[in-house]
Amino acid sequence: MISSLVEGEYTAPAITLGLFFVDMIALSSEPTHAASPWNFILGGDYLSRSTQMLTGPLPWLHLAANIAVAALLTAISVRVIQRTEF
Repeated sequence: MISSLVEGEYTAPAITLGLFFVDMIALSSEPTHAASPWNFILGGDYLSRSTQMLTGPLPWLHLAANIAVAALLTAISVRVIQRTEF
């Protein structure tokens, strides 16, 4: 989505990397730990350290929320690209 909003060869990767670090730092505290997409992707809360196996049920709510956010960002990107004249 960032690459559809900004111009420049290296601007989009630089902004994305910056947003990645800001998001990781902002959502690393205990109150926002459950909302962190990085915590969900890494599966830290669902992994048993002693057996190295996934435990508990599949987190459907987190999965649905991440899919919804991805669909929203894709839709925004498509809208922006459709309005752009090439």
